[in-house]
Amino acid sequence: MTTDEPVWSEPQPVPDGTWHRTATVRCAHRGCPDGTLVVNVMTKEDGPVPPSTQALVTHVGATAREVLDDALAYLVATARADPSSVGLDGDAVVEVALVELSLVVDESDEWLVHVGECPFPAADPYGIAVRMRGLQPVGLELLEDVQEL
Repeated sequence: MTTDEPVWSEPQPVPDGTWHRTATVRCAHRGCPDGTLVVNVMTKEDGPVPPSTQALVTHVGATAREVLDDALAYLVATARADPSSVGLDGDAVVEVALVELSLVVDESDEWLVHVGECPFPAADPYGIAVRMRGLQPVGLELLEDVQEL
């Protein structure tokens, strides 16, 4: 990829009636070992991605290092403050080293940073997600009941 603009896939239907496509953006974060970040975008229709969603994907791609570090710091801080929220005992050491990251964006004002490989029991088997509003982390989401795309 030679540009900082996202590279979009064609939309694919999802059984729940939504449409899924991916956008691939360059990423220098340690959680993106191949230098790219995959953004999973869910839309209600198979038409063009809404401009606000395109803008969010482009902005996150441009600021990925800071945004992803903030999300991971939020995950670690939440786990340290309440270890049981991620399935840990109170005495556990909480760290997140290299992780597999992707984003899930829909047409709302919130989106997810998906941490695919995470040492927390509550992250098994699909990982854990940091819910973002704008560029700020606002919560964690356990993914034990999600449908794989």
